[in-house]
Amino acid sequence: MTRIACIDIGTNTVLLTVAQLEENGQFKPIFEQSRLCRLGEGVDRARALSPAAMERTLATLSEYRTLADDAGVVRLGVTGTSALRDARGAEDFLRAARSVLRTEVEVVSGLREAELTYRGAGVGLAASPHEVRFVFDVGGGSTELVLGLGERDVTTAVSLDLGSVRCFERHGRAILSSDEELEALDVELSRELEQASLAEEFWKEARVVGVAGTVASLFSICKREGSAEPGVAQGGQLTLSEVREVRRRLTGMSLEERTRIPCLGVGRADVIVYGASIVVNILERRALCSLDPDPILTVSERGVRFGRLLELARG
Repeated sequence: MTRIACIDIGTNTVLLTVAQLEENGQFKPIFEQSRLCRLGEGVDRARALSPAAMERTLATLSEYRTLADDAGVVRLGVTGTSALRDARGAEDFLRAARSVLRTEVEVVSGLREAELTYRGAGVGLAASPHEVRFVFDVGGGSTELVLGLGERDVTTAVSLDLGSVRCFERHGRAILSSDEELEALDVELSRELEQASLAEEFWKEARVVGVAGTVASLFSICKREGSAEPGVAQGGQLTLSEVREVRRRLTGMSLEERTRIPCLGVGRADVIVYGASIVVNILERRALCSLDPDPILTVSERGVRFGRLLELARG
């Protein structure tokens, strides 16, 4: 039984998935872990990794290496995304990470991150091989927007310096206390999406798939009373009106109240309204361009690391 694994070092979250290779060349996930390390803390402002953020993340990587060894993993892929692309001190961190993990960390470009996200998001989602799909991933430091055909054929990919942690740190507060503040944020986000100059195909008829922690948390709050159980959101659906309602509820909560929601906790409670606002603005642009007033979003909890696992499965 051959086991493979991927670690995804994100701006906010560090994820581990261990999988078993099947005889048909596919893989089956058998174990997953998630830690909110916030490696990208302060990066948008200082353009440097902080010692505390590096220490937290390296401790998690050490734990994950032990878990992978205990599971009998023979191939381990490790990816680093936005924070490691942008920050001073990344080389020092990568040297330390290499020592802890006993393997290299691939710091992926925005384009490669988008392509891995697209392919990973399709794992386990039933779809026609000819389906046009628009996949987006709201991360802590960046948002990937990808258009493709079927599970793996990427046609256009864009990575924006727009993420939940980055937006939170630009605004400097977790609580937006008035409708005017929320409206100003929406104007800002809408402008960024407009400046990306995405082709009309992104916004019209493609199936919309949202990836990773922000979207999964919104689904869990809307449908599953905030459950933090892994996989609970996989394949679920949300409408634009439901995302707006979840954002409205979260905006009206104190930080302490948000922290008590299991799928948020301390690590996501302060940034979730910003992440939700990015999702709202993506779906609103879809609504405007497609003339569908309440577009549907399919949720995938499988992004970069599943795209990397597909590569590892091929050897």
